[in-house]
Amino acid sequence: MRIEEEIIDGVVYKKHIAEASDLSTKEQRDTWKATCISCELYQENSTCGSCGCIVDAIMSMATSKCPENKW
Repeated sequence: MRIEEEIIDGVVYKKHIAEASDLSTKEQRDTWKATCISCELYQENSTCGSCGCIVDAIMSMATSKCPENKW
């Protein structure tokens, strides 16, 4: 992850930019998704009943963690 800063009208704006090495692999996402779908906290609208995240969105980063420590 790299951070770019830009100053506009005296205000510093920071952008967090994910690089390829920050992203999870398809194999990781497939394994994590299978675990989530079988979890009792998984909700039909593809959200986690523990933390409320959108499951597919949180799985995009390699450093993501399940709030229930299942992956």
